[in-house]
Amino acid sequence: MTAAKRSKAVDDLIRGALRAARYDPSDYLEGMRVLVVDNDAAGLEWLAATLRGMAGDDLELSTARSFKAAMDVFLSQDGCFDLVVLNNKLGGGHKGVELLAQLRRAGLPGTALAILYSKVVSRALRDQARAAGFCETLQADDVNSGSLYAILVQHCEAPRRSELD
Repeated sequence: MTAAKRSKAVDDLIRGALRAARYDPSDYLEGMRVLVVDNDAAGLEWLAATLRGMAGDDLELSTARSFKAAMDVFLSQDGCFDLVVLNNKLGGGHKGVELLAQLRRAGLPGTALAILYSKVVSRALRDQARAAGFCETLQADDVNSGSLYAILVQHCEAPRRSELD
């Protein structure tokens, strides 16, 4: 029987996790300003709790449940976010891909990481998300502390040893 073939995204996540084995997630999240947007209250709370659990008190976390609320939070914070985690389905016909474009136009730094997640991730959505500037697109079921940590490792500079001592 042939072994199942892993996708490039899974291989990248595994490689990133192995590279980061010596660091704690809070090393990457320390001082980060994060915006999480999901129209589902339970999903939003779960993701916020997951990020807080990874970072402890070292994370400045803002949440929103709609496109409009996300823009209000973004503008009230002067757009200074390091990471945005967006559900693709935001209700009211809005999509996370559209929200990222609006956030970028409103001043989200080009260095800010953007992660999109959706219940179903098709090749077309993955391509659209990549073109919009998302660094990763995940199935909602694959969003957990391990996958988020692997993304941070892959896309963020490793903490310097001197900063960890």
